[in-house]
Amino acid sequence: MCCLLAQWLDQLEINAPYLSFLPAIVGSCALGSFTLAVWALTLSSIGLWFFFIPPVGFGMPGLTDLAHLGVFVVIALFVCWLIDGLRQSNEELSRDNVTLGVKLSTLMARIRPR
Repeated sequence: MCCLLAQWLDQLEINAPYLSFLPAIVGSCALGSFTLAVWALTLSSIGLWFFFIPPVGFGMPGLTDLAHLGVFVVIALFVCWLIDGLRQSNEELSRDNVTLGVKLSTLMARIRPR
C-alpha cells in the first residue's frame, strides 16, 4: 500500500517516496512492538531500494541515494526507539498505579472505624 501511495505521489511530481513509508513503520511500532517496527523498516527499505531508487531493481544505487536511504533508516529507528520507550514507561506507570491502588485500599481498610 505504501508503494502505491509513493507511486501516486511520484505521478503528482512529489518526489518523496520515503514519507509514505514512515506512517506504516510508526504504526507498527505503536500498535505492535519494536521488533515488528524493525521488520516493517526492513521491508520498507527493500521496497524503496527496488522500486524508487535508480537504477530500478536491486542495482547498486548512487551515493546520494544510498545516503538518503541511510538517513531514512536512522530517522525511522530513532522514532521507533522513542515510541517504544514511551510505551515501556506507560506500562511501568500502569503497574505502579495498580500497586499504589492496592496499597491505598489496604491502608484505608486498616484505618476505617469498625
